[in-house]
Amino acid sequence: MRAFWAVPAKEARPSLLRWRNAAGALHITEQPPPDRPYQRIEREPTPAVFVQGHAGSSPAG
Repeated sequence: MRAFWAVPAKEARPSLLRWRNAAGALHITEQPPPDRPYQRIEREPTPAVFVQGHAGSSPAG
């Protein structure tokens, strides 16, 4: 029997981190810098399905 743990969706998606290096250059990464303060960038995932068209329309043909 396999066990698995449910992870809330917000924690499952990777976060982006914004920080500046010693020269002041902006970096946006998934890994925190070892010696700098950073800010977490919240982002919404892109929907997996894109729907185009109008309700009730029929395919061309």
